[in-house]
Amino acid sequence: MGKTEVAGVTVRDAVDGVPAVWRRIASAVVLIPTFVWVTAGAPAWMFQMLVVAASGLACAELVRMFQRSGRPIHTWLTVGMGGMLTASFATSLYAVARDDGRTLRWMPTPEVVLVVGTGLIISAPLWSAGRAPVEATANTLFGAVYVGWLLGYTIWLQGRADGPPLVLFLVGVTWAGESAAYLVGSAIGRQRIAPVLRDDAVEAIVAALDPHARHGRFDLPGPDEMTMNELADVVNGGRVRPKHLPALMARTLGHALPGLTPELVDVMLADSVGEQSRAVRAFGLARHRLADVYARTAAAA
Repeated sequence: MGKTEVAGVTVRDAVDGVPAVWRRIASAVVLIPTFVWVTAGAPAWMFQMLVVAASGLACAELVRMFQRSGRPIHTWLTVGMGGMLTASFATSLYAVARDDGRTLRWMPTPEVVLVVGTGLIISAPLWSAGRAPVEATANTLFGAVYVGWLLGYTIWLQGRADGPPLVLFLVGVTWAGESAAYLVGSAIGRQRIAPVLRDDAVEAIVAALDPHARHGRFDLPGPDEMTMNELADVVNGGRVRPKHLPALMARTLGHALPGLTPELVDVMLADSVGEQSRAVRAFGLARHRLADVYARTAAAA
C-alpha cells in the first residue's frame, strides 16, 4: 500500500509566517489590557511577582550578552542577586507607625540585601576558580545592581497612592518609544550592503601583491547582497531587533560627536555594493557566504 504524507505545521512555523508588524499588534492587544489590570486592579503581590520575574529574565539576558562578547560573569549570582534586590523593595512597603504618628518602614530590606549581596559577589573569587576575578566580580555587581535595583523602584512606585497611573505612564512612554524605533528601523534599515569576510579580503590582498597579477581597480564585495536589517539577523541569529536613527538625526550627530564625521555617516547611510565578477576572475578568489560561516560557528558552539 502507498503511504500518505501529511503536512505538519507547528505553532512556531505558523507564527513565523505572520508579518512582524501584525505579531506586534496582536501581542499589544492581548498584553496591554492584562498589564493595565495587573498594575491598577489586581492585588499588589501580582504586580510585584511580575516585576521580580521580569528582573530575573532581564538579568539572564544581560548575562548572555556578556557571555556572547567573551566577558566573564557569574551567572547565578547575577540572576539571583538581581531578583532578590528587586523583591526586597516589596517588603519595604510594609510600615508601622511610631508613637508620634510618623510612619517608619518595617525594615530597610533593599539596603540590607544590597550590602549582603555585594559582600557575596565580592567574595565570589574565593570559591569560584577559573575566571578573571576582578572583571567577573565587576560585571556581576554591575548586572545585579543595574537591573535589580532600578526595577525595584517600579515596585516602590506602584505602592504609592498615586503609583499605578505613574507606572502606566512610564511603561507607556517606554513602549511607545520602542515601537517607534521598531517602525523607523523597519523603514530605513534597507540600504544594500555586500559584506566580505576578513579572510577573503586578506586572500585578495595577497593575490594582488603578486607581481604577475592584473593591474587595475577592483571592487571586493561579498557574494551576497543584503540590507542592514538582514545583516543584523545573520550576525545575531535573529535574536536582536535592530534599531536605527533617522537619517537627519544621524547626520546631526556627525557634526556633533567627536570621531564621527559627516562623511562617515554618509557612507553608512548609502548602499555599499559593487561589481563582483572582475575581482573573482582576476585573482581566482573563492569567497564565502556570511550566513554559512555564522551557521557553522553556531553549530560548533
